[in-house]
Amino acid sequence: MIKTKKINYYDGLELKEATFNRKQFPTHFHDFYSIGIINTGIEKLTIKDKSYIALPKTVVIINENELHSNSFYNNENWTYQTVNLNADAIKFIAKANNIESTNSLIFQNIIEDEFLFNSIANFHNNPQQNTKEQINNISNYLLNNFLQKTEKEKFHYYHWGNIINETIYFFNTHFDSKINIETLATTHSKTPFQFIRAFKAHTGLTPIAYLTLIRLNKSKQLLTNGNPLVNTAYECGFFDQSHFTNCFKKYFGISPKQFCNNYSVLLTE
Repeated sequence: MIKTKKINYYDGLELKEATFNRKQFPTHFHDFYSIGIINTGIEKLTIKDKSYIALPKTVVIINENELHSNSFYNNENWTYQTVNLNADAIKFIAKANNIESTNSLIFQNIIEDEFLFNSIANFHNNPQQNTKEQINNISNYLLNNFLQKTEKEKFHYYHWGNIINETIYFFNTHFDSKINIETLATTHSKTPFQFIRAFKAHTGLTPIAYLTLIRLNKSKQLLTNGNPLVNTAYECGFFDQSHFTNCFKKYFGISPKQFCNNYSVLLTE
């Protein structure tokens, strides 16, 4: 089961806690930073084609838009807690540390650090107590000790860079519409095969998978704002509510209804 709490700070940071039994998640990304801890069990992760095993008391950082998949290991359940913080908040805190970047800040993915683990655990236990101080302390500690690089890696298929970036922008602004990949390829004078291959080389996902994740991330925003399930599915480009529910559960581990039932808002002073 997954429980999510939204805090009215830093544009609505989220605290999530979950326990999974023999669950496998496909390759996906988040449009925020996930700063998490493994409490019990073992989690198996693949992050940008590198494999990791996260043991209890391990800190796991998934950077903004970073491709990853995760699953159970050795038939064990695993329980984790995360702090989900958007990129603008991270950049704001980084700027206060005189760290500036035009692109994403990249943190080490797997961290074994008792102080950081305890700080995240304490924040989950007392999120409304000195909220600003707690999240700033966690972020500052990460920025000063586990920041790897400040620029995104160079593109594969670099000569396709503009086409791929235009496509991603198009997906983000037209996710509610029916999108035909063959038409997109033809627009750029490419065959569908060329287009799909280059897009996957650049992003790690096919265009359809990437678009689906954008739609699902948008759907979470609408659902947390009280938008009805049927309307959310339609407004996010899912023309079949059953398809929307199945995709949501595949990538997030619970149905949209369960997500709403276990989502709450915490107010801070």
